[in-house]
Amino acid sequence: MSNSWINRLLGRSVPTPRACAKERLLGVVIEDRSAIPSSVLELVRLEIVEVVKKYLIIDEQAVDLKLEKDEDGTYALVSHVVSRGVRKKEGIPAA
Repeated sequence: MSNSWINRLLGRSVPTPRACAKERLLGVVIEDRSAIPSSVLELVRLEIVEVVKKYLIIDEQAVDLKLEKDEDGTYALVSHVVSRGVRKKEGIPAA
């Protein structure tokens, strides 16, 4: 059973197939323009996760990594990492 009518009743927006396709296409276009394949971007994400989790408690699956094009034509690597706390380790000063 579809929950789309519940979402509409509660005022939540339901993404249309067109919106989903547009978002996927945008990802492909960004990948093509940046000349960095998604497989390489995934390897970068995995390495960043390994470094960050040495110091923070994170949900590895929730780490989001994107390339965003700046106004000057360069690309910014933007990540979103939710931390649940700091890992206790020797050599790391207390806050």
